[in-house]
Amino acid sequence: MNHFRVFLLACMGLLAVPAGALEIKIATVAPEGSEWMREHRAAGDTIRERTDGRVNFKFYGGGVMGNDKKVLRKIRIGQLQGAAFTTRGMAERYFDIVLYGLPFAFRSQDEVDYVRSKLDERLMTGLEEAGFISFGFAGGGFATFMSGDPIAEQADLEGKKIWVP
Repeated sequence: MNHFRVFLLACMGLLAVPAGALEIKIATVAPEGSEWMREHRAAGDTIRERTDGRVNFKFYGGGVMGNDKKVLRKIRIGQLQGAAFTTRGMAERYFDIVLYGLPFAFRSQDEVDYVRSKLDERLMTGLEEAGFISFGFAGGGFATFMSGDPIAEQADLEGKKIWVP
């Protein structure tokens, strides 16, 4: 499942709570106008309403805060309080997270659901041990190989340039 995004909140960013409203800044590479951003903003609106405006979220989409590595650095220095990461972006800090992003690791959505029911909690614990609190995982669909040339069987891959989006 490629483009798994992990919604994380760095613990250190929440240690100093201001006397007024708390603003939590979240970055992601998800494009502005995408379903990802609409869902993030809707969740932020719900939290703002339920806290009577005491907790507000500001979302930075489209990678405007940089790639995952730069965003992690900004979280460490307190410029951001969290992010929605790709599995690739978190792999440096917690390698086991790449499991969900491996191409062809799963044959069906049912298989994905089964594996997630067994492993999500373990991965969340691993992220916490790496210094992050995860609010969950979200799927972006199955990974596929891409090429500018038709590929019908394994032999067609030989000598071709391919990528996994």
